[in-house]
This record gives sequence, structure tokens and C-alpha cells, in this order.
Amino acid sequence: MAILYALVARGTVVLAEFTATSTNASTIAKQILEKVPGNNNDSNVSYSQDRYVFHVKRTDGLTVLCMAEETAGRTIPFAFLEDIHQRFVRTYGRAVHTAQAYAMNEEFSRVLSQQIEYYSNDPNADRINRIKGEMSQVRDVMIENIDKVLDRGERLELLVDKTATMQGNTFRFRKQARRFRSTVWWRNCKLTSEDSYTITGRVRIPASTAIGHAAKFSNIKVVLNGGQNITFLRPDGYFTFHKVTAGTHLIEVYALGFFFSPNTSKPSLIMAFFSCLAWLYVAGRLWQDAQHRVALNTVLQKNLELRPKALTVDDKLMVLGCKDLERRIVETEMELAQAKSQGYLKNQKSLSSSSSGNKKMLAVIGVYTGFGSHLKRNKFRGSWMPRDDALKKLEERGVVIRFVIGRSANRGDSLDRKIDQENLATKDFLILENHEEAQEELPKKVKFFYSAAVQNWDAEFYVKVDDNVDLDLEGLIGLLESRRGQDGAYIGCMKSGDVVTQEGSQWYEPEWWKFGDDKSYFRHATGSLVILSKNLAQYININSGLLKTYAFDDTTIGSWMIGVQATYIDDNRLCCSSTRQEKVCSMA
Repeated sequence: MAILYALVARGTVVLAEFTATSTNASTIAKQILEKVPGNNNDSNVSYSQDRYVFHVKRTDGLTVLCMAEETAGRTIPFAFLEDIHQRFVRTYGRAVHTAQAYAMNEEFSRVLSQQIEYYSNDPNADRINRIKGEMSQVRDVMIENIDKVLDRGERLELLVDKTATMQGNTFRFRKQARRFRSTVWWRNCKLTSEDSYTITGRVRIPASTAIGHAAKFSNIKVVLNGGQNITFLRPDGYFTFHKVTAGTHLIEVYALGFFFSPNTSKPSLIMAFFSCLAWLYVAGRLWQDAQHRVALNTVLQKNLELRPKALTVDDKLMVLGCKDLERRIVETEMELAQAKSQGYLKNQKSLSSSSSGNKKMLAVIGVYTGFGSHLKRNKFRGSWMPRDDALKKLEERGVVIRFVIGRSANRGDSLDRKIDQENLATKDFLILENHEEAQEELPKKVKFFYSAAVQNWDAEFYVKVDDNVDLDLEGLIGLLESRRGQDGAYIGCMKSGDVVTQEGSQWYEPEWWKFGDDKSYFRHATGSLVILSKNLAQYININSGLLKTYAFDDTTIGSWMIGVQATYIDDNRLCCSSTRQEKVCSMA
């Protein structure tokens, strides 16, 4: 065990101590207390004694000391001392300045025992190691997420590369098709394409003498397979057919109205014959080339239609799965709008069914308690708080009283089991399953209390009471009866005061800068006894996940009430520390 002994003292007056070993640690600790300077300066010192080290922390006149083994180092012992100091101050407040020797030993020695065991055996006690472990987990999660993003990025880059390759192939095919079209175009003829084709040619007549009259171009006839023909040619022998359909070609050229003379040379006739054959061949090729051109245009058009478009932002979001997330956000916004229209009420069906069968309660009173407050609870049960049958009769009058407590940091340990056993016997606990019972978690406890109370009982008022307060129960019930039916009621002993900005002080507020340059708290009810009407408690239940908490529960509740339509009711009868005769509470 790393820590073996601990005490809390005011100067040389020991208020509480606990030892886990049979040594003379208590005697040595009291000698060390006499050596610690008595001024108001805060200090952290360590004294070595054999194989043990005594660590001392002095803050605001309160000294916390522990004896630990040398192997424990300094981090864990001083973390233990800081924890004990905060717990002691928050538990006893200003009473530490006037308490007698060993006045808190009976109750607080259990806390010392519990925390010594925790800081000695629990690896999470070392905050530095715990934070390092949490940072390591966060780093692993971040690395995993980055790997997933990079994997998705590689897939997206592969898709982009394939798209770029397909785009380049399409452009290259288009360029080659244009080059091939130009080659076909200039092969022996001029061929242009709009909605139809044009055929151009030339007829040559050898220089010879015909019998009867000379051959003229006006006697030559050119015939196409589509039925078009030309008889009269231009003087240079050229002819042109316009607006002919695809597949048209030259089928016949012959002379009209003249005869060749016997003197006509055979070479001239042969040349004329082969010239006609050549033009027939050229016309056939033109017809085939026209068909090829039509086929090429069709293929090119199909490739242009299949050309992949550039990826848009929507396409990339779809690839990354963000479209589905966007859809879920829209659905959530719709559900939020529906919840607003219904007033945000949770468990509305269960509340309505329970209230329909039973009459509405007047009040739910929650008395704060802790794991080491068993004696206080028995004291309350023997004084102002009814038990057993009397508790049931009080509930029949419309008033529910419960001790309010959370769960241990180590779920299911001996602390939790003792509370469960006590609740089984007395049935007067409201156990907050989602709350960790610790001194530093007290401001959050009020949210869990009001939420659990609203979800379990339908009442006019919900009352929060500290465990150092004695109640005049009948007087409190009479006060609540007079306020029945009043919505938005925030009732208590109202106060305000300066914000403590000095770190390490008893009432230090870490977020003091939020309260303005004057550093003054707003008006709020004293935390000993706070009463809220039903609609304000429902507001806390509905918005508990969004409500901000400060260092103390009374200022925390006051900050929530500023932003709502709350009616502030300052009732002096709820000032438990006052000397007024008709008050309904007093400090225990």
C-alpha cells in the first residue's frame, strides 16, 4: 500500500486522522505539525523518515498530511492531499476554523480510509498516467479515422485517374477520326456534307472529227443511279449534281445526236472508253466513302455521348457517404421541430398514465446524502423525517421524501452494496444511476435529481435540501400549500455576493471571468433549500444535456433561472441560518 497514514489539522489541532499500519506515524506527524510555519502562506513540503516520506500541504490555514512509502513518489501523495483538502472544506465549510480536536474524526476518518485505499491501489489515481492513457486511446482512434479517410481518398484518386484516361482516349480517337475524314475528303473529289451531298465531275472528248458534225459537250448526257441526269455541260466539260442522297453514284455517260467519222482514230475511242470506265470507278468509290463517313459520324457521336462527365461536389459527397448523413440530419431536424411542438416532454405517456390513476402530488423533497452519512440519515429518520408507515401516510397526503445519492466511482463496490441494502430496508432512497457521487460532481447532481424526480413523480413542487438542514416539515408543507398552482416559481432565501477569484481559496470559482468586471454573483437562492415549480423542473429535465454547471450548485441553478420566465420569490422562512422564529428550516 503506497499511502499508510493521513490526518487533517488546523495548525497543531488534529481534526481527523486515519492510519492503516501499526507504526508511530501519529507521533511523528504531530511533531511535523509543530515545525510547519504558522503563517498564512500556502506551502507544499516533504519530510523523509527512514523508508517513509511525510508529505504536507498547507492551504488557507488548513493542513493535510500523509505518510507514504518512498516508492510512491510525489505525484500520487500530493494528488491525495489535494483531494482530501477539497472534500474536507466542502463537507464542513467554515466550521473547520472553530472545531475542537478530533471533532470530525468519527465521520471523516471513513473518507480518509476510502481515499487511501483508492490512491494506493487504483491505477487511475495517478492523473498523469490516466490522462496519458486517454490520450493514447484518442490517438489510436484518430489514426484509425485517418487511415479510413486515406483509403477512401485512394479510391477516389483511382476513379479520377480512370476518368482522365478515358477522357484522353476519347480525345485521341476524335483526333484520328478527323484526320481520316480529311484523307477521304480529298481523294480525287470535293465532298461536303450538310443535309445532302454534291457530286462534281468532268467529261473529256478527244480531238477528232465526227461524221456529219463535230462532237460537242451539249451532246453528252451524264446519268446517276438516282435518276438525275445532265445533258448540257459547261464549255470546259465540268458537271455538278447538287442535293443528292447518300449512296448515289455515276452509272452512265454517253453522246447524243452525232456519229464518229471513219477517220476517227482508235486511240481516241479507246481513251474515251477508259475515261468513262474511270469515272464509273470513281463514282462507285465516292458512294462507298460516303457510307464510311456516315458510319464514322455515328460511332463518333456515340463516343461523345459516353464521354464521362467531370465529378461534381455532390458526386464526391455521395462517394464519401455524406449524402446519407445529410439525410439523417434533415430527419433529426424534423424530429426536433416535432418535439418543440409537443413541449419537449419526455416519458409523456408514463406520466399521463400515472397521474390519471393517482392524484397529483404536492411536493417531492430530495435530501442530499453521501456514502459516509449513515449516522446523519438515522438522525433525520429519528427526528423530522417519518419512516415506514408514517412515510407512506405522508405520501398519501401528497408529499414524497427521499434521500438522494449517486453511484460510486467503482460501480458495484462495497459502498454501492451498502446503500442498496439500506434502501431495501427503509425504501426511502432516490438512487441516481447515471451520477457519480463525488464532491467535485455536486453541481451536476442537481440536474440528475430534478430529472429523476420529474420522471418518477408528477408534483406541484420539487424541493432540494442539503444534509446539514433540519426541516419543520409541517411548516414547509403549509408554505407549499399556499403557493399551489403558481407556475414558474423559484423559491428560496435569495442572496448575492462577490465571486472568489483567488485560486485555492475555499469558495473559488474557476470561471469567475464570466461574471463581469464587478465579479459579483447574480441573485440566486441559497443552496441549503431550493424550491422549483413543476414547469421549471421539467425545463431542467428536458435540457439537462445542454445546461452549464459552475463550481457550486446554488449559483448553477440561479444561472439556469436567468434564461427562463421564472418568478423569483424571496422567503425569509427558508433562510436556515437566520434567527427568525417562524422559519421552516435550521442548520443541523
